Formats: sequence, structure tokens, C-alpha cells
Amino acid sequence: MAYLCRIADRALPEDEEFEVAPMIEPESTAADARAREEATDPTRSIVLQAPAGSGKTTVLTARFMRLLESVDEPEEILAVTFTRKAAAAMRARIVEALGKIPPASARARAWDLANNPGRLRIQTIDSFNFWLASQLPVTATRAAHFERG
Repeated sequence: MAYLCRIADRALPEDEEFEVAPMIEPESTAADARAREEATDPTRSIVLQAPAGSGKTTVLTARFMRLLESVDEPEEILAVTFTRKAAAAMRARIVEALGKIPPASARARAWDLANNPGRLRIQTIDSFNFWLASQLPVTATRAAHFERG
């Protein structure tokens, strides 16, 4: 593949082409693919840390889709984000994925999550903490006095 680029502030003539070595070594690409596959494995616990734009939401969407095949009810899966915007984006990605690739199991298809996205538990950490506190007997009476964030 030929690329045109600038080297040391001088443009190469358009008729002069050269090959550019990939910035990522093939071994790194293979390692990344393995890590992504492992991250979507529902039998493993994961912490997914990566820079912006690296595909975290894509990996988490794939993981969520695989988890849907292994649960009795979709509410058994909890995805926690930091912001409402991120939760909405994650929900939209999952609904889009469900529309493109419906779940393999009849049980999961029967949930019709594309038309019932409210069954997807995708929450901010604050809303999850509020829900958790409201489930505890001692704090349940106090939680009623606080507003959800």
C-alpha cells in the first residue's frame, strides 16, 4: 500500500511513493484480538481499561450480547457506567446489536429487548448505589429522603 506523507517539513512529490511499515506489530494485533475475545467470555471476570476511542464500548457490547445467552432473565446482567450519557450510549449500542444479530436462543429472542430496552440494566454507578442502598433495611428508610442523581 502506498502512502503520501511529509518528512521533516518537506512534502514528497506526489509521484514518489513508498511503503510505510505498520505502527502496530502483527503480534500486538494478535494479542489485542485475544484480549478482546477473552474480555467477551462470560465465564471470566474482567476489568476493561483502555484509552478513548480504543473500542471499549464495542467489547462491552459483545460481552453483554454473549451474557444474554447465558442468563434466565436479562435483568440478571448489570452494566455500570459513570455517566448517564455513557449509559444511554451503551443501551443504544446493545439495542442496535440486537437488531442486527438477534440472540441465538429462543428464550433470549422471546424477551424482545429491541422493543423492551427497559429490561436492560445499564446504570450509572450513582443510580446503582442508590438502588443498592434502598435494598438494605437500615438504609432503606433513609434512602427515601434522598433524591436520585
